[in-house]
Amino acid sequence: MIDLAETEAAKYRTVWSRAEYRRISPGELEKETAFKWFNPRAGETLNDYGSGPARATAWFRDQGLDVIGIDHAENAAETDVPVLHRCLWDMGDVRVSDYAYCCDVMEHIPPQHVKAVLASIAARTRKAAYFRIATRPDVMGPRLIGEPLHLTVQDAAWWVDAVRAAFHGCYVDSHSNGRDCIIMLRWGVPR
Repeated sequence: MIDLAETEAAKYRTVWSRAEYRRISPGELEKETAFKWFNPRAGETLNDYGSGPARATAWFRDQGLDVIGIDHAENAAETDVPVLHRCLWDMGDVRVSDYAYCCDVMEHIPPQHVKAVLASIAARTRKAAYFRIATRPDVMGPRLIGEPLHLTVQDAAWWVDAVRAAFHGCYVDSHSNGRDCIIMLRWGVPR
């Protein structure tokens, strides 16, 4: 029997060993927008799901948040923030946090695990969440390892519905640029 979690982790250990894959961190591109959306207080907690190089995770820490990254590739992180090496559809002991940050991750999840990953993130988030999700096939996977990295390629409306279903009862704001969709959620009324 194939262990999909280990197969995916091995794939990402391979791509994270490539300098060209590390060049751009989508999480870094969204960190300030997410921070404004969260409007956090110093000392509040943030989980960065699929933290990769953990550059954005370190930035959130430097803004006064208590952060952890969650990523299944042991060789992805480039910073000294704590990173738990977990499969996102089997997170086990990952803590509940005030904020969830998840950029350029959900499209990498195998389709049969998307619902479980979103439900697991929702169950571990108290106040607000921020997602950036690609809505197109990737070019890096085929070029670097001969197979796609984006396994769940859906349009923005599909992702908004999937995220809304997991985070039921939340205020949702979203927009798309045709390549990516941004989905921001908050319990209670918008600030």
